[in-house]
Amino acid sequence: MASLCANLGTSFKCCLPQSQVQQVTLQEPEPEPPVESTAQGMRASVFDASGGTSQPEPKEEAQPAPTRAASPAIAVQSIQAMDPAGVIATMQNPEFSGNAELMGACCKQLRVLCRDDKMCQLCDQLGAAVEVSKAMANHAPVPEVQQQACAAIINLCSARRVEPRDNAADSGVLKTIVKAMDLHLNYAGIQEMAIIAIQNIIIGTDARDKQRKMAAIDAGAFASIANAIKKFEGTASVFEQGTGTLRLLCNKESGLKSRAIA
Repeated sequence: MASLCANLGTSFKCCLPQSQVQQVTLQEPEPEPPVESTAQGMRASVFDASGGTSQPEPKEEAQPAPTRAASPAIAVQSIQAMDPAGVIATMQNPEFSGNAELMGACCKQLRVLCRDDKMCQLCDQLGAAVEVSKAMANHAPVPEVQQQACAAIINLCSARRVEPRDNAADSGVLKTIVKAMDLHLNYAGIQEMAIIAIQNIIIGTDARDKQRKMAAIDAGAFASIANAIKKFEGTASVFEQGTGTLRLLCNKESGLKSRAIA
């Protein structure tokens, strides 16, 4: 791992990634050989002259596979029509928070809402990252929840504002993302979504970017991303996103490199 970190600047021919909006499709992994990436094709965001990013146009996406859960007291279809306050209230309701199907639907709706900048800002102000982290922790074995949750964090942290990134880093979601990577190592789609979620949280050159990177490293992100790269070395999307995010974690920062391989 030390050699991997040391060689990030020269061995991997990829540019530093930019924050990006992402869409999701989940498929069951094949036992052997390792699954191919199930994430939809991405178009990288481009930094403009002012340091901002232009976001890609989201594509239509398939519905996630149904989760194993008791019949919800409210219909999933009703969540698809909720505004940010309604989604957050549903996630905070003890009657619904234990239902994996509903929590997956809530994370998906947050992802959709966060494509709009004003809605994204409202989701952040209402504490979306905290609720997503709770849903991931409560439904750790359910891959559908984990992937939709990672996608929600990706879109929540894709705007030019740094506040959502700081709030996500403070929410504890980096730890639940890393746990999802470790628990669902056979899912290429989850690995890719998790890596991009980490990437969108830590990206930037603002006052707290180093603090966010340290939080990701302390959560175990470096080792989990390295494991994903090794597992899916033949899957270009995982490899490219993974190596780019490792470079973000410790590029030009000897202290972060030392912390990552400690």
